[in-house]
Amino acid sequence: MKKLTRTLSRAMALLLIAAMLVPALAACKKNPTNPLIGKWNAELDFSSYMQKQVASESTSELGIDLSTLDFSGLTLKISYEFDKDGNFKAEADEQSAKTMMSKLGQIMAEMFKTALGGMLGDEALLEMMGVSSWDELGESMMKDENGDEIDLGGLTGNGKYTVEGNKLTMTEDNGDNQVVEFSVNGSELKFTSFESSTMNEKDNATMKEFMPIVFKKG
Repeated sequence: MKKLTRTLSRAMALLLIAAMLVPALAACKKNPTNPLIGKWNAELDFSSYMQKQVASESTSELGIDLSTLDFSGLTLKISYEFDKDGNFKAEADEQSAKTMMSKLGQIMAEMFKTALGGMLGDEALLEMMGVSSWDELGESMMKDENGDEIDLGGLTGNGKYTVEGNKLTMTEDNGDNQVVEFSVNGSELKFTSFESSTMNEKDNATMKEFMPIVFKKG
């Protein structure tokens, strides 16, 4: 009889433990780990976009065949970081931005060289633009007419984020926001759409040219 009582007691204890675990396991299923948590890095390549823009304009007002210009190397490194408390930080790498703008400056110089029949060298062109080097030109192109750093298209800032299904909403501390459709597959994050309140309709439409943006975790 005692043996039977012990057996029943043990069975009841196991059932009790199981009954306690079921809701805990259910809660785990309802609250999966946020796959966005961590830092994600990507590189935006503007080369093909720029090439496409000039493809329909074979000759400019200066009489230059723009399709012959080399737009390779126009890249901008960006990153997004998300934490478990709903905070995010978006950054555009300053050095890659300056390098990209410097490259654009050199493309402009090539346009002038071609238009002027190669009469001016790099030094004369830089002097004409009021700078002493391509790096300085890149830095100057990163500032507006007031000397303030230009806005990199809503790709920088920090604040709070929320997720509903595959829609990510990032609201900056100043109230600006970006709405993104995304997917995560292991260490790869994809932005399949991007709309920023800091950009006008034309710029938001331009961002579609860069979709999807593929980030790597790290």
